[in-house]
Amino acid sequence: SPDFRILQVSNGKLTLERVTIRGGKLDGRGGGIFASSELLVINCRISNNRSARGGGISTGSVGMVINSVVTDNEATVDGGGILNEVFGTLIVLNSTISNNLNSTLGLGGGGIRNKGGIMTLTNTTLSGNVSVGSGGAIFNDFDRGFNAETTLINTTITANRAARGSGFAVEFDATMPGHSELKNSIVAENPGGDCLGPFISLGHNLDSDATCGLNHPGDLSGLNPLLG
Repeated sequence: SPDFRILQVSNGKLTLERVTIRGGKLDGRGGGIFASSELLVINCRISNNRSARGGGISTGSVGMVINSVVTDNEATVDGGGILNEVFGTLIVLNSTISNNLNSTLGLGGGGIRNKGGIMTLTNTTLSGNVSVGSGGAIFNDFDRGFNAETTLINTTITANRAARGSGFAVEFDATMPGHSELKNSIVAENPGGDCLGPFISLGHNLDSDATCGLNHPGDLSGLNPLLG
């Protein structure tokens, strides 16, 4: 059968609620969903999709993923679960990003690659994601004059793997604006290193190997979180 994407939105706004998006496969962006305009995903499961970039979801506009699961997707280039491109604003709330793979070329982001965009994750878990490049869970980097901006709030990153920065990896160009922030979050037990790159702690974070540079009041560095 021919390769195909499940859904594409390029004008207006697409809202998905209580649906499963699975089985998309193509050599391009967004095996499950490709969005160049507004996307809202609520109580959905995005699974078993494959593409070159953004295996589950590829977005370059405003994207919101709420109470959803993004799992078992694959991208050969970057963003196994989700790719958020430059000019994209991605909000992930109360969701799980798990067991996604960035394979072959391995430009980064087994779970998510934030490529020059803006991203906020709240009450979200990233686990079991793998990249043969950087950032097993998240790879934050720059594009077209913009560093990616990522904020993690009440978020857990654990049991992810990568060649570099198994939990959260950042590549940062000091000549460009942008930052990565952590608040009330756990980045722990990621074999090969919890963090790689510059981070800003907003307090009350924990890492298990002292690689996240946690130095704000309330931070705990180099401790086992006993996640089980």
